[in-house]
Amino acid sequence: MSASDPAIIIIGLDGATLDLIAPWVEAGELPAIGALLRGGASGRLRSTHPPLTPVAWSSFLTGCGPGKHGTYAFMQLDRQYTPTFLNGGSLTIPTFLDLLSDAGARVGALNVPWTWPPPRVNGFCLSGLDAPGFGPHIAYPDGLFEEVAEAIGGYFDKFVPPARSGYALDRLDHQIEGCGAAARYLMQSHPVDVFAVVFGSSDHVQHWFWHDRQTVARDGRRVDDLLLYTYRKLDHEIERIIAECAGDRTVVMLMSDHGAGPCLGGINLDLWLASHGWLTLSPAAESWRRRVRRGIIRAGGRLVPAGIKRRLGGRLAHTRRDMISSFLTGRVDWSATSAFSWSDYGNISLNLQGRYDQGTVPADEADALVDEIAQAIANISHPETGERVMSAPLLGRQLYHGDRVADAPDLMAVVRDYRYEILSNFTPAGLLPREQERSIFSAPRRQGTHRLHGIFCANGPGVRTDMTLAGARIEDVAPTILHLAGCPVPAWMDGRVLSQMLVREHLRSWPPERRDDTLVDGERRRDYDDDERARVAETLRGLGYL
Repeated sequence: MSASDPAIIIIGLDGATLDLIAPWVEAGELPAIGALLRGGASGRLRSTHPPLTPVAWSSFLTGCGPGKHGTYAFMQLDRQYTPTFLNGGSLTIPTFLDLLSDAGARVGALNVPWTWPPPRVNGFCLSGLDAPGFGPHIAYPDGLFEEVAEAIGGYFDKFVPPARSGYALDRLDHQIEGCGAAARYLMQSHPVDVFAVVFGSSDHVQHWFWHDRQTVARDGRRVDDLLLYTYRKLDHEIERIIAECAGDRTVVMLMSDHGAGPCLGGINLDLWLASHGWLTLSPAAESWRRRVRRGIIRAGGRLVPAGIKRRLGGRLAHTRRDMISSFLTGRVDWSATSAFSWSDYGNISLNLQGRYDQGTVPADEADALVDEIAQAIANISHPETGERVMSAPLLGRQLYHGDRVADAPDLMAVVRDYRYEILSNFTPAGLLPREQERSIFSAPRRQGTHRLHGIFCANGPGVRTDMTLAGARIEDVAPTILHLAGCPVPAWMDGRVLSQMLVREHLRSWPPERRDDTLVDGERRRDYDDDERARVAETLRGLGYL
């Protein structure tokens, strides 16, 4: 191991699933990933509830569940029910990057979600998905973005949206190859002890191409299986990272924030709640004024020329945000509403007195109402097949623990195997298409959705070989990284060191150590301004989250 080789390299593949990887590895399609799996300890990695990007990556970074890091969706609601986007600046507890940096280790992060604004670590950070576009503002220290962009021939795209005429394969290639090139350049020119990089392309294509995988590039290239094409590209970049940057004493981790699978349809939780009398639409919700406003909101973004959008900047974003917020809050009769959904993965909150300005549910009636709604959710059946489509609902009071439970949903409506996506108007983009507003069950927006289990693999010195790892959770990754880097694990972390994957000699020489200290909840570092919020919304809408 040379002085420049990291001790630990963490490679994240957003949404990667063994359901795809295992048969492709068996068929010899993914040699680099196959070598990692066979040469180390690997298995499924349980994600968070909900298994959603901001929630899961926050748990990866902090080693804590949502009850402590406080992120339950892409947004949170204030007392007036107004949605606000979250980002890495919303995390008020230390990440493993912070802890390692404070201990004197040099750390680096590239394209890791929920690291914007970039933390001032002992090393560097180039932020990921939550950044409002890619540019100099995503980098610490200053000037690093420009340096990397020049070194690799242009920084890679944040997101490659699907095109109507076919997926933009040249941009997909550039995104994957650019992220890999940036990772190699950073490790070689800015040596660190621990380095983390996340490739987002796997999640992008799975959302839109799970069923219809054939596509044609703009240059005429034909791809029969876009998912396999993407994983092959990722496998090649992983091979280059290991060959050029990992030494004999480097531990390489491969992981994902959640899994993925096919989506069979959508369930409109707004309509379902309304059908039981727990949510009440305003009598004027579908008045001609609101229908006109709906049309303006839906069409406005398409009718305004791009040049004018750029000149208007934050003013247009602020206006659109106010209109959406007004529509969302105005279409509900809050005085007659006791529960509502605010996420596409089943977050349900009670309209509690004291929590919201127009709260209707007394605190002493909350548990009974949650139990009543949960029992009804468990009985949701498909109208055509009669099949019960929901798993046992998860109660917030049992699921979440910590100082940030005040923002937690009271109930999680969990679809069995996550085969259907939850639909709700109550998101920052809101405004479902008409066909999805008229029926509880409808066609899906996306072809693929998340699953509860992602992947985890560790390979290198001190790690057992050819071992199937069971029971690993995403909260366990940060403690394991700290331990392998020689740092004690804070007592407040919910996760544990995955000691079962370590060889006995390692455990005898370096047994896992817990540091008995108190978790201090700090201040949010940064919220989005209106222009930044609009840019983030554009990305999330392209991914199908909004």
